[in-house]
Amino acid sequence: MDWAVCRVICTYGSLRGSGCKAGSISSEVPTANTTILLSSGSAVTVSHHSLVNQLMDWANYGSVATIVLAILFTALQVLEYHGISYTITDSVFGSVFYMGTGLIWGSFVLILLLFYSKYEQKRNIYCFFTLTKNHLKRIRNENISPYWITGFSDGEASFVIRIGKRNKKSKGWKIAPIFSIELHIKDLLLLEKIQKYFSVGTIIRRKRYNRSTVIYSVQCVEDIKKKIIPHFLKYPLLTQKQEDFKLFCMAIDIILKKEHLVIEGLKKIISIRGSMNRKNVKSLNKYYGYIPPIKILFDNKSIIQDPYWLVGFVDAEGCFYVKPVKLKSKLRRFSLVFTISQHSRDLLLIKNILGYLKCGVIEIPKNRKEVRFIVYKFSDILEKIIPFFIKYNLLSVKRLDFLDYKKISCILKDKQILNEKDLIKIQSIKDKMNKNRLEFNI
Repeated sequence: MDWAVCRVICTYGSLRGSGCKAGSISSEVPTANTTILLSSGSAVTVSHHSLVNQLMDWANYGSVATIVLAILFTALQVLEYHGISYTITDSVFGSVFYMGTGLIWGSFVLILLLFYSKYEQKRNIYCFFTLTKNHLKRIRNENISPYWITGFSDGEASFVIRIGKRNKKSKGWKIAPIFSIELHIKDLLLLEKIQKYFSVGTIIRRKRYNRSTVIYSVQCVEDIKKKIIPHFLKYPLLTQKQEDFKLFCMAIDIILKKEHLVIEGLKKIISIRGSMNRKNVKSLNKYYGYIPPIKILFDNKSIIQDPYWLVGFVDAEGCFYVKPVKLKSKLRRFSLVFTISQHSRDLLLIKNILGYLKCGVIEIPKNRKEVRFIVYKFSDILEKIIPFFIKYNLLSVKRLDFLDYKKISCILKDKQILNEKDLIKIQSIKDKMNKNRLEFNI
């Protein structure tokens, strides 16, 4: 705003100093430029606040408007210089005008660019280009495979039944069925695609423990009935989460029939909730006594029917890892590892993934309820893993890790013995992967 005030003073000075009459071209250019300057300030403010609040469309529009206004401002500034009758050496007005509109403006832009390049380059210098490219890609490629949705949900989604008192005075209970997916904020665009696929639900932003996340959730019973349940019936889940889904459907059926409004129906809901997600319902037992969890037969063969299910599951649970290997305390080489980790109860699914990709091994860590599918063999990574994910694209920011993973594989493939330059190059790529990644331009 201080710069805008300076510009207004300079405009007034240029009009007084040149003796321009109101309505002439010479008088209109400074006035127009001042208006453009103030407008660009508003545009960049809109872009900034939209970016902070993750309104990517408006952030993009504000950035484009700011750049267009800046170009127009510069062009009119040149025209203004040619239209005035004095120079920087002519009187106080000339010195103030050129200093205010030229030197100060140019110095401000130069300092700003230096600041960005020195202190904020990793996070901000690509901000506009990231917004633009992601926005265009989202418009250009809206389609998403239903099998990918199911695979990703097998890893990240949750089916929950919340039970709580309506208020302290009321004896009634509030039953809230929720389908949700919570991700790091860097995958906001991915959640927007999922939301568009289902055409229901909301996305909110949450920050806790210094970690920003975004949550897509569907809480309307009718939306769950018409959109969520039909999808997972047609494209079934393959992990043990299918059991939670079946219990979830049972609870929805009770709610739609309004059976939960009577004691017996409410007890059924509590019994279902006690079996879902290993939830503890002891807090509800004091009202109705012990209610045993419901038991259902779970017969899921976990057969992979479409490659996009596996792509979605890897987007959720997979990891492309570059492992440094040291010999005699010195870095000598790197090895590539591809892994998928899951709860031990999904051992059958992990075995099916191994059979589907026709490579890898299964590891079961001691004293941990975990099972891992891991590919160590470099030839399998080159001939099976990398070609698979080239043919079937990952959709999350994990795709960036895969592309870096692929770059390193090319270096390792072409050179049997790595020199110091190769080691440094691979290490620099590795240092920007996975949790260390700061740029998310996919």
